[in-house]
Formats: sequence, C-alpha cells, structure tokens
Amino acid sequence: MSYWLLIRKEIQPGYMELRYEDTVNEFETSFRQVFAFLGLEWNASVTQFHQRAKGRYISTPSFAAVSQPVYKTAAYRWLNYQKHFQSIDLQLKPFVDAFGYTDKHK
Repeated sequence: MSYWLLIRKEIQPGYMELRYEDTVNEFETSFRQVFAFLGLEWNASVTQFHQRAKGRYISTPSFAAVSQPVYKTAAYRWLNYQKHFQSIDLQLKPFVDAFGYTDKHK
C-alpha cells in the first residue's frame, strides 16, 4: 500500500479509488461518479443489476451474489477484528488515514 500511495498521483491515465463501504451505502452516488469518471452517461438501470441477472447464465464464482441486491452486511466487518490490529496500529495509520477509515466508522 505504501507503493500505491507513492505512485497513485503519477498514474496515467487517471484512476479512481472506490471504497467498498461507499458503494454499498451510497450505491447510486458512487456509481454516478464512476460513470462520470469514465465519460459515460448515467444509466439508472444499473441500480437494478440484480433484476437483469435473474434467469441469465452467469459463469462466475459469484453468480449467486450477482442476482441479489447490494447488501451491507460485510461493510465495516473489519471492525470486529480491530483489537487484533492494535500491535500494528501505527504501521496501519497512514493507510487508515489515506483511505478515510477513521474512528467515525466505529
């Protein structure tokens, strides 16, 4: 992650970082930003991706999840293990700060 933080400002063409928690909590807002970044016109049908997937053959390990609406149960699950990270908190802090994972999520 240190390397990514070092080079991300230099990456060409540009990039967009997207946090999982943001996508599940604010799906439409997050993906409107993705569409804008890609220079695409927003298509509201993407919010119903799970409906479009039903009845179609999907050959990926995540086929069951693709046909379900976005769920939030995995968001912030890492907080359950936070006590196990205490010994490396100082090493993780630059990444926690850089990616916006602050105490406000507890």
